[in-house]
Amino acid sequence: MRVGFTGLATMANIKDFKNWGNIWYEIGWGIAIAHNLSPEDVKIEGSIIIELVVVAAIATTASRIIISALKVAEKVLDIRKKAEEIRGLKLKNEQLANDIEKEAEEEKKSGIEEVTANAVKQLKLKKEGEGDKVKALDTAVKDLVSFIEKGGVIDFVLPKNEEKPEEGTEREYDDLRIAFQEIRRIENKLAWLEHKDSQ
Repeated sequence: MRVGFTGLATMANIKDFKNWGNIWYEIGWGIAIAHNLSPEDVKIEGSIIIELVVVAAIATTASRIIISALKVAEKVLDIRKKAEEIRGLKLKNEQLANDIEKEAEEEKKSGIEEVTANAVKQLKLKKEGEGDKVKALDTAVKDLVSFIEKGGVIDFVLPKNEEKPEEGTEREYDDLRIAFQEIRRIENKLAWLEHKDSQ
């Protein structure tokens, strides 16, 4: 996983680094614990762009969550744009724009709940007995949506030594490649929407 700290998710100082480090600890821990792995199983490589080395299972879960989180962020951004357009009309009553902003927050909340519920179902986690894993996963999803909303970029690449996967894992890697392409497509669309909005 390649994590880029851009937009409002940039790191301007050591405090930002500490804050984003804490958030990414929660993200990595939440997804890893759901696979009965530890945070130490998510390794860091690189410097300015931090590269997280993860096993295929974590990459698969993370990519599914990120695709869903991107779709939530896209919908919320679209709703907030509508609110800004209404504010641009400079109406005397701003209640409509405020109501639309509240709706954006509700969509974000329900979207996060749905993403978490789907992840819990896919990983076959039980709320009774594995509540700590479900809670950690929920925190990871919330933090991912926040990171994406603030302009953070996440990219996935397969390591060079695994471009030709071992026999029996070809399907797994094909699924990952498709997921990575979908993530890039939605991220590019979001970047275009944000750029258009800033103009």
